[in-house]
Amino acid sequence: MDVYYFVILVTLFLCYSIRIPDGDNKAYLRKVIFVFTPIMLFGALRKDFGIDYRNYEEWFYEWQESGFVVDEDLHAEIGYQWLNKIMPTWRLLLIFVSTSVVGAYIMSYYKYVEPSYLILAMVFTMFYPDQSFFLSFVSMRNGLTIAGTLFCLPLIIERRYWIVLLITIGLMQFHSSVLLFLPLAFVVGRNVALTKREVYIWLGVFLFLLVVPTSKLLSFVEPFIIGDRFEGYKDNYLIDNEHVSTLNSIANLIIFLFVISWAYRNRETLTKSQNTIWRISLLYILCPFLGSIGRTRMIYYYIPFYIITITYLMNDQWRVNWHKVFFFILVLAVMCYATFVVWMNNPYFVYEHYHSIIGDLF
Repeated sequence: MDVYYFVILVTLFLCYSIRIPDGDNKAYLRKVIFVFTPIMLFGALRKDFGIDYRNYEEWFYEWQESGFVVDEDLHAEIGYQWLNKIMPTWRLLLIFVSTSVVGAYIMSYYKYVEPSYLILAMVFTMFYPDQSFFLSFVSMRNGLTIAGTLFCLPLIIERRYWIVLLITIGLMQFHSSVLLFLPLAFVVGRNVALTKREVYIWLGVFLFLLVVPTSKLLSFVEPFIIGDRFEGYKDNYLIDNEHVSTLNSIANLIIFLFVISWAYRNRETLTKSQNTIWRISLLYILCPFLGSIGRTRMIYYYIPFYIITITYLMNDQWRVNWHKVFFFILVLAVMCYATFVVWMNNPYFVYEHYHSIIGDLF
């Protein structure tokens, strides 16, 4: 854990200390790359660190030694198996995954976060490690598909249907979850101004998910679950603890209303990219009400959109200043609770025993 604290300090120091001229996009891109480099190295140089690290390492050497790619199964889609075969070393595979995840964040923050609000985005990113950079430290297959989803953001904004469909088919060869979450982001991420009718639809969806148990939702989609690929998700739904705390529900409802009211108030001035991003961020806010799949897989896909949306709201000239202060305190409190109370008390918390190849040198 001390190593991660050190990475936080270095990252935020770089973000604060590197000054760039106003309007210099190349300088801003260089700054974003420098800021994200420590976190990329943290994931790329890890050793025996992560929930499934040893499993993935064993699979790598098995596929390297075999003369063929084994059949696809729940834990090793065919695309990921081929990636293991073409990578010459296990370390290079880790570097590739970590660079992909970090590179996707670099692209997103560079294009959609104002330079003066980059440090705010980095604070939320670094202190939401279980939901964002946790992927470059632990995840392999899922990290690649989430990186692919972020790289698709310009295509989602421009509504490039067929290209996104083809990319989804390609990415699902690395992790099946993308088959649900990338199309969902595309459907939700419309780039037009918010209307009163859509406000009522969003409120209806939120209230519906607030009162309907997640296992009941399964009855609507179960007929479409064919084969074994999604069997694990179905089982998790059925045994999942459906309880969402009253405090969590209230906090998410308030944040939800803040985002909706901001989008409606600025509906005539928001850009296409802003309209797309804030809509996808609402999917993140709805995650706690969607059972285990919402609180695990779904939050990983949509938290970058939520963080970018926070910078939009903090950059806005609110009519009542204390509303802006209250919103910031609320999202900060939710972040601290999710990190220091929920995440650090999770049985899968792995940061206490971080190891890296640098340790072998001493």
